[in-house]
Amino acid sequence: MTLEECQKCKHHVRQSSGYIECNYWIHLSQHVVNQSGDGTTAVVGCPIDDR
Repeated sequence: MTLEECQKCKHHVRQSSGYIECNYWIHLSQHVVNQSGDGTTAVVGCPIDDR
C-alpha cells in the first residue's frame, strides 16, 4: 500500500518520521515506510495488503 492510500485508510492514526501508526488490529501498531527508487513511498507490512 502506498503512503497516500494509507493516509486515506480508516485505520490510519498518524505518520511520524519513517513509520506510520495503524489501529487495524484494534490496538496500535507501527509499520515502517520505505521509499523506492522511483520516489513512491510504501508502507511495509500493511495488514490490509496481507489479507
